[in-house]
Amino acid sequence: MLLLLSLCLLQARDRADAPTAELSTALSAPAGVRVSVWSPPGALTAPRSLDADLAGRLWVLEHSRGSRLVVFEDGDADGTAEKQRVALALPDTRSAGTIAVLGERVHATLDGQLVEFRDADGDGMFEGAQAIWEHQDSRDVSGALASAPNARLWLARAAPAHGLIVGAYDSAPQLGLQLPWGAPRELAFDSFGNLFASFERELHVLVPGADGSAASAGAWTLGGADLRGLIVYEGTLVPGIEGCVLVADASGRVLRLAPRSSGAGITFEVSTWLAAPAEGPGADFRPVDIAVGSDGAVFVLDAAASGARVLRVSAAGGRIALPRMSLTVTNGQIAALLNPSPNLRARAFELLAPQCDALLKQLQGMLTPRYPRWQARVTWLLARGGAGARAKLREQLSSEHENARLVTLRALASVDEPAAELARRFVGDPALALRAEALRCLAKTPWEAKGELVLRLSAPWPADDAVFLDALACACGADASALLAALDVELAKPGASLNAAARAQIAARLARGTTSK
Repeated sequence: MLLLLSLCLLQARDRADAPTAELSTALSAPAGVRVSVWSPPGALTAPRSLDADLAGRLWVLEHSRGSRLVVFEDGDADGTAEKQRVALALPDTRSAGTIAVLGERVHATLDGQLVEFRDADGDGMFEGAQAIWEHQDSRDVSGALASAPNARLWLARAAPAHGLIVGAYDSAPQLGLQLPWGAPRELAFDSFGNLFASFERELHVLVPGADGSAASAGAWTLGGADLRGLIVYEGTLVPGIEGCVLVADASGRVLRLAPRSSGAGITFEVSTWLAAPAEGPGADFRPVDIAVGSDGAVFVLDAAASGARVLRVSAAGGRIALPRMSLTVTNGQIAALLNPSPNLRARAFELLAPQCDALLKQLQGMLTPRYPRWQARVTWLLARGGAGARAKLREQLSSEHENARLVTLRALASVDEPAAELARRFVGDPALALRAEALRCLAKTPWEAKGELVLRLSAPWPADDAVFLDALACACGADASALLAALDVELAKPGASLNAAARAQIAARLARGTTSK
């Protein structure tokens, strides 16, 4: 285990002694960060989306008079891709959206349909293709696609009603969330289960309720340019962005958003990470997508008018060092689960889930708050296990670390652990976000079984916290009148912590229904 952790922390032995080639992009970047041109000149024309695979290759989805998938590889580890191959050409397609690489499977949204291509031998060529979730109307899909930390695939739907479809290879797709903000442009998860969604000019942290409604636990408005590309960076290779959201906009910037807890929700500290100069080389920088490589490098897809390209962002003075992992062996699968690339983690999760009970002793060694994101990923995995694995997880419901309690609640709730039993553990929890999460878990529980629990989770009442109000509305659903009657009883008690103003706040929020905008 010590050897495995060392492998993941160092992320790999160097593949080459030579430093990355100096290829300035003339962009404004933070100190300690190097930006270089990675793709060969003239290799791209109209790129839409990109993703990285286990071997360190990049897959780019293009659309110009049809669609094509292009694979790039830096075989000699000098910081530029010298190999390229058109893996697939589809001249009859009318639109192209997003690409996601999960092990041997490559997913792409083409003409509003989610299509899977298989590369079983890893040579970058496809042995088969099929449309998945075929019962969905092809007009439904907007193109936003992301893997959750429990390996379920989320896909944005634009019609007949805005929402997110969620599914996995062992279950039929279902409506995961209904959205009042329209169809997202991009989706990204962090290891704790927070779902970030970019719309035309807004970024939201979406919080699902057990009833399928969605509330925003935090939002940021850009104001001017359209948002394009979205990742949550959970690596260590690039300084200054660990745990941050990176999002591109059409005005020629990549923005860094650092999430911060605020009551029951999340706020963002926003700064410019990459930017085009006012004039000269790089002034037409137009980022359209962002991806994380298996070594922790950030790749930016630039659709500049002067020539589309892929940029590689890493630490200044660093060397190219791809991790050596094999998904055919257990230690390689665990190393992949701890990798900074979210799609690589999703594939590792799929492989490890059937054997998590047998690996319990090995996996529980990573349930340590020293590495909270690793702890979160293993938590999601063990929730798929049997009684022993889940008993180990329940110990984390009393952890002194808020993130550990939060991800454990979410993971156990996702596998249908009794909602009231889980929620009761958070009565009086000092973290307002945890009490709000517990309330959302109760959405499908009958009022007779949850009424008193809802009141206890709401005390002491947090005045003016809109996210907590949304969670309370989610917990009540059609039982809003029952809650208001119970609040009236509380108000009549001597020394009640609830007051008439708080009761009026709750009533006004409940009157708007379960979905908030």
